[in-house]
Amino acid sequence: MAPRATRSAPASNGAAAKKRKTDPAAHASFDEDIINRIVNTRSKQRYLKSQSVALIGAGFSGGQPKGGVDQGPTVLFNEGNLVSQIKELEWEVEVEDHFPQMEHLKPNHEDTYGILKNVEYTSKVTHRIHDSVKKACEDGKLALTIGGDHSIAIGTVSGSLAVHKNIGLIWVDAHGDINTPEVTTSGNLHGCPVAFVSGLAGEVPPFNTWLKPEFDLSRIVYIGLRDLDGPEKKIIRDNNIKAFSMHEVDKWGIGRVVDAAVKYLYETAPDTKEHPCERDEDGNKLCPIHLSFDVDGLDPSVAPATGTPVRGGLTFREGHYIMEALHQTGSLVAVDITEVNPELGTVMERQTTISACSTVDPTPEKALQDALKSHATGKVVVIATPETMHHKQATEIVTMKFRVYGKVQAVKLGLVGYVRNNQDAERSVEGVVMGARERVADLLSFLDYWATIMC
Repeated sequence: MAPRATRSAPASNGAAAKKRKTDPAAHASFDEDIINRIVNTRSKQRYLKSQSVALIGAGFSGGQPKGGVDQGPTVLFNEGNLVSQIKELEWEVEVEDHFPQMEHLKPNHEDTYGILKNVEYTSKVTHRIHDSVKKACEDGKLALTIGGDHSIAIGTVSGSLAVHKNIGLIWVDAHGDINTPEVTTSGNLHGCPVAFVSGLAGEVPPFNTWLKPEFDLSRIVYIGLRDLDGPEKKIIRDNNIKAFSMHEVDKWGIGRVVDAAVKYLYETAPDTKEHPCERDEDGNKLCPIHLSFDVDGLDPSVAPATGTPVRGGLTFREGHYIMEALHQTGSLVAVDITEVNPELGTVMERQTTISACSTVDPTPEKALQDALKSHATGKVVVIATPETMHHKQATEIVTMKFRVYGKVQAVKLGLVGYVRNNQDAERSVEGVVMGARERVADLLSFLDYWATIMC
């Protein structure tokens, strides 16, 4: 084979090219700057007293009409192994309530205010959440609130703001959630939290008995918008709110979008004698950051089990990158995960959404072994994928204690499903096989496996 032709560098550039090849100082300097200064320094948590998470369950569905979203915390605690995953990241976890009960707060009388629905109920629940988040921030812990619909942000944002007066808010969502009582057409409060915490909603009893609407709209940045109501667009324009739609994410990439959002919040942070900003080693302003993440900000192929999915959203990696990048700033003080509804969609869609909200995935082999130990009375269907493990290996692991349905052995997909009886097993397998050709390629690009417990 003839040697490949090469292009000769101009003589004037020869010395520079030779210097780049022989001088390791430039490479060493680059590595030291990127790895040591940026990564290590940013990972130091500036506003936390310890590497500790206060896990707050906010199982509430009163801000919208679909049942099931109130089960989000329970499912993520149990099936998502949320506590153990956080501990594996070397963080201490304080769990306020594994299975928070909100039903007793629901009034027995008609609960409306104009077009708004479940007003007193939502006020009571968000007031309770406000107190929990405020205490976590006062204690110097990361307040991680698991919803529940996005109306819980009335409590989470007001709670973090009560402690961190110059906080910046990054709102990841397909929707603006900034409808006022005058412009909402549904009356569902999960579409109004930003309007409530900022005062745009005006005086709404009984919120006005406890909520201080002090949040400045110049302190919010949206990421992932793609389904705004007409009045919301006007509110965002009129208030000069910073918003990165999916168009900007596609155009600039998620890295540049997150960097721009953080830079904007830092540079515009109010710096007063009463509440001075911290500064980095170069004297630049810093501020605490609150991330409120609605899972419908993700594309439905990543998080289908949610009440208002919208196509064209963030990928699995884009969503996780937002989390990772904000953690590396060292400024994160509060995080909300909202709108996971395990009662919507198929078994696969339910687990796809749970996996999208997980921090890390164990190996498929370990996941199977752990699951067998935890659910020793169930019947197991195993469907393996070449990307995760050989089907023979999966079968050997399961048949240590359980019978593998022969009908399933020919199917190769990334799913492990726990079922109660033969009828459920066949129904699950039938649904998987029918959707395999159309969906498995896309799904496997985001997930290595699914582990589903049919409750």
